[in-house]
Amino acid sequence: MKEKRKSSVNNHAATRWETESRVKQDMYILEAVTEKLGAGLILLDKNYGVLWANQVLKRHMGVEDKACFAAFHNLSAVCSDCGAKKIFEKEIDVDTRECISLDGQGNQIWTEFVVTPIKDDSGTIIGALELELPITKRKKIEQALQESEEKFRAISNSLVDGIFLVDGQGRISYCNPSAERIFGYNMDEAIGKNGMTLFAPPGSRQKATHEGESLKNQLIGDSERAMETFGVRKDGLEIPIEVSTAQIQFGGKNYGLHIVRDITEQKRLQKKLNDYSQHLKSMIEIRTMQLKDANDRLLKTERLAAIGELAGMVGHDLRNPLAGMRGAVYYLKKKFGSCLSDEGLKMLKTIDECISYSDKIINDLLDYSREIRIELTETTPDLMVKTALSLFEIPNKITLTNEAEAEPSLKSDKEKMIRVFVNLIKNACDAMPDGGKLRITTQKAKNKVVFSFEDSGVGMTKETLNKIWTPLFTTKAKGMGFGLAICKRIVEAHGGTIALESSIGKGTKVTIALPTNPTPSNEKNTWVSTEKLLAIKQA
Repeated sequence: MKEKRKSSVNNHAATRWETESRVKQDMYILEAVTEKLGAGLILLDKNYGVLWANQVLKRHMGVEDKACFAAFHNLSAVCSDCGAKKIFEKEIDVDTRECISLDGQGNQIWTEFVVTPIKDDSGTIIGALELELPITKRKKIEQALQESEEKFRAISNSLVDGIFLVDGQGRISYCNPSAERIFGYNMDEAIGKNGMTLFAPPGSRQKATHEGESLKNQLIGDSERAMETFGVRKDGLEIPIEVSTAQIQFGGKNYGLHIVRDITEQKRLQKKLNDYSQHLKSMIEIRTMQLKDANDRLLKTERLAAIGELAGMVGHDLRNPLAGMRGAVYYLKKKFGSCLSDEGLKMLKTIDECISYSDKIINDLLDYSREIRIELTETTPDLMVKTALSLFEIPNKITLTNEAEAEPSLKSDKEKMIRVFVNLIKNACDAMPDGGKLRITTQKAKNKVVFSFEDSGVGMTKETLNKIWTPLFTTKAKGMGFGLAICKRIVEAHGGTIALESSIGKGTKVTIALPTNPTPSNEKNTWVSTEKLLAIKQA
């Protein structure tokens, strides 16, 4: 019996020794781990007494025979935010909190406290295990990271240009407020959106999602470059933008960084500048035309002055001899007309005709050199044509068709316009030496009357047509070339136009368009206005 009892005691001792060995071994491992981590470990009873503390805590403060609040904080009562207190009173499974303190040099130290309950076999809390982890290094890293993020956000939020990040799949992962403003999406709407929908070629929003690899590469930042394109806002409006793209890497992933600038105002100003430049160019062209017009008028004035001076000299030097010759011819006819043969009378007639023609040349010179002044009177187209026909005898071999109408009435310098019509009728008859047809018509147009003189004569070459209005140019054997030039001046003085069409062997057609209520220029104010020149240029 004694041997049996002795054996039982020995077994119990052995078991206790094994248990204590395991506990010591576990405590050694725990000490080694916490020592390596630099973490403090303490075991508390329900009265906040320190049952055990590891070497990390023991090196920093005396904890034997003291309550935790006295040992750690030098207080006489438990802390209000004590984790063990929450474990004991609220019976929670774990409590975690962070504390900041100062070391001997006044530097901040961050510590994380993790408290868990210790329970007996019945589940009753009998104590608490508190782990104190030094997290100063981690907190400094987090603080540096937070400061870096704050700087980035401060810079990003203050930029006028929009910024957004696109991942390798083309999805937006970040955008700043300016990007929200430019594209009309808020942050929540933009995140995860396909970035390609923000771009579109001009006038084709649908093609924005089908641009191919080049746009995709641009979007995710495979190439670093800047380009001008069109952005598509949330409301569908296309706006011109300038995009600078770069590839960045963080977290082991590639991202496309896009800096977007809304260049709507820039484009508007550029267009305004281009329009102004074009307007300036047009004004220069107009001014050049005005200067050319002024130069042409000056040359014309100088030419008229020269012709006028010549006409004056010719009129002075020739009219007196011509008058003497006319008087002599008249005397010979009266005195010896009955005695002269038919051949002699024919010679006197020829001399008289030559004197009249010479006088006409002098009158044409004087007329062309004078300023044309228009005196308007009320008349009708048919009356003007009839009067002109009464002053010129149409040859018998020419068939005349007069279709001039009485309507509408118009105002013109009747005497000068009849002179124009007589000149045109005479030219038409001269162009039909072997006979032909002359057709005169009038037609009512908008605030105008159009006169047409069409003959079936020999016609004119293109070279002749180009020179037909030039003074001193004529195709006739006898003539000085002032007739059509004077006609043109008279028509234009009425504010009208005169045009001539002709082909060899097919005749000639002269068209005159006269306003029914003209404002005569009288050739005083012939400066061409800017508006008129601009209209001519655009036409």
